[in-house]
Amino acid sequence: YSLLIVNLVYLRSIGSNDLIPTRPGPVLLSALFGGIIGYLLSVVLKKLLLGSASVKPETNKSNPDAFIIPLENENPLILNNIFNGVMIVGQPGSGKTASAIHPLLYQVVEKDWTGLIYDLKGKLADEVISCYNSLSDRGNHKTSIKFINFANPLKSQRVNPIAPEYMKNKADVIEFANTLLTNLMATDGSKSEDPFWFNNARNILSAVVWFLRNNHPKFCTIPHAIAFIYWKDSDALLETLKSDPESARMISTLNASSQAQDKKLFINILSTLYTHLMGLDLPELFFTLSENEANLNVNSRENPTLLTIANYEPLQKVYSPIIAAICNVVTQRMNEEDKLKGIIMFDEFASIKIPNFERTPETIRSRGVATVIALQDKQQLITKYGDSIAETIASCLATKFYFKSTNTKTVEEAVKIFGKRDVKFTTHTNSNIPRMMRLIMKPTAPTVSESIQERDYLKIEEITNYERGQFAGIYSDANVKYGKGQRIKLSLLKERSSLPTRSDITDALIQDTYKKIYLDIASIFIKKKAKSGVNADDLKVNF
Repeated sequence: YSLLIVNLVYLRSIGSNDLIPTRPGPVLLSALFGGIIGYLLSVVLKKLLLGSASVKPETNKSNPDAFIIPLENENPLILNNIFNGVMIVGQPGSGKTASAIHPLLYQVVEKDWTGLIYDLKGKLADEVISCYNSLSDRGNHKTSIKFINFANPLKSQRVNPIAPEYMKNKADVIEFANTLLTNLMATDGSKSEDPFWFNNARNILSAVVWFLRNNHPKFCTIPHAIAFIYWKDSDALLETLKSDPESARMISTLNASSQAQDKKLFINILSTLYTHLMGLDLPELFFTLSENEANLNVNSRENPTLLTIANYEPLQKVYSPIIAAICNVVTQRMNEEDKLKGIIMFDEFASIKIPNFERTPETIRSRGVATVIALQDKQQLITKYGDSIAETIASCLATKFYFKSTNTKTVEEAVKIFGKRDVKFTTHTNSNIPRMMRLIMKPTAPTVSESIQERDYLKIEEITNYERGQFAGIYSDANVKYGKGQRIKLSLLKERSSLPTRSDITDALIQDTYKKIYLDIASIFIKKKAKSGVNADDLKVNF
């Protein structure tokens, strides 16, 4: 536009017949000056219009599901179909959470989407509540915001992932037990113990949950199931489970061992389960898991919910198994027809293990649910899930952000994914004439030759030397296909909020709840034994 203005003004000044003026004159200088000013104004306006996106970006009216990510010195990145999945990779301190997770998270809240947010460090809860409280139209939002924090019950809703409404059949119960024990019994982050011990421990836990669901639904919680398994009379435990035909079939192996008087094997199987459940026998954990204040059917039309679950890094080995089981229940419920749009977002995804997750991104996207995972490097994913499953998970997530990494496998994979590009090389060659001859001969122009060669688009040294917040990306169904050396334009929330502390929860209430759960289970065995004439006082739990 600036050059057009110059030409029009200048041509008008010289007239249509004077195509080659002899002197520029003041009119031409004025036109040039005006063109320069116009160019500078266009640059400023372009920067203001395209580079000012913040945590509340302009809505893409043609596609309300698009996620708009503002970039520094570039047009915003527009992810038109986030349901294709997103994987974010970067070592600690690379800026992946602040640069990629936060902008996506803010827009999830603004769009009033349902979903599940998992956070290893427990900091995303404050981001969610801060963003929600900053919304001017939050009174019109239908999605309720819920938080689970096992390390701090005073800032948590309570949740019951094995409530009867979630455990609709035995397959749900077995899946829950499998997820919990896979995380509890893993020895090296990827493999569980010997299948014999694992399978029998899973069968006992499944039978206990199914028994409680069918016969004592008010006691169908994880704490009650643990208290049931810890009952001091193992023979009474087995006989009680056998009183329910379906539970009896689930422990047929144990029943056979007991009848064969193989007490050592029977006790060893129970001991395996005792050992791994011991870390969950905590008053704070029992309290948080004993009621159902947070809906896990998060994308239901009746009760839409955005649930944030906080882990606690120093005690992640304690809390991760329970969190993984809850996440599995949520993703199973989200993968149902006729539900609302939503997202599952995992920061530090490799800190938990969800069995069969490799099938989740592919199947859940058809339900209108997006998958976003962030991890430090590819090796973490391989260690937790195994090489084959890790590759499947990564391949299901089409959009990839690569922040700084020095992990060899991660960097090499990133370079390979971005592929090669044709690069034009220009070579200037001087004639091979001795210096003395060049002094007396007429100089000749150097020879110019051009060639096109394939080169890696992303170089290893680039990604290993990225600064905090800098990344390379390959994007699915976006306004651009790829980019490198990019930075997301950060815009902090104007007002910060933190989760309120609940005044209705006290240490005394937590301790009383813990004791009551064991007494609830004692009542089951006492009633049964009392009918057979045994003194019930001998079976009471002492604290």
